[in-house]
Amino acid sequence: MRLRKAAALLACLALTASGAEAAAFRAVRIAVPAAASDNSVLRVRAGILPRGAEVDVYDNAGVLLGTVSPFGVHGEAGIYTIPLHSGMTRMHSLTVRLVLTEAGKPSRAPTLREVRGVALVTR
Repeated sequence: MRLRKAAALLACLALTASGAEAAAFRAVRIAVPAAASDNSVLRVRAGILPRGAEVDVYDNAGVLLGTVSPFGVHGEAGIYTIPLHSGMTRMHSLTVRLVLTEAGKPSRAPTLREVRGVALVTR
């Protein structure tokens, strides 16, 4: 009986941990047009961010592409351009992960108010 309770407790902890991990970022899927080239960039439209917060942008493999860091901005943070790695636009779609970080707090997914949009811009 104790073994079953221990196994059930471990299963609950594993589910809780994976749920917390999943909530630590916001995934955004972007359709890649046929005309996209290796010179394409991401445009991140940042909204109102907490003081000192940054938004890290990762590719689907977890590689950091860039950071939105609106130092000293009050109100809307604006539009930030992030270059893509070579070959990222060769697929039909692109998925990026957005992570909001604040000093002294755990990383989390940015809200729709904090990151208002992500778009692929071809050059």
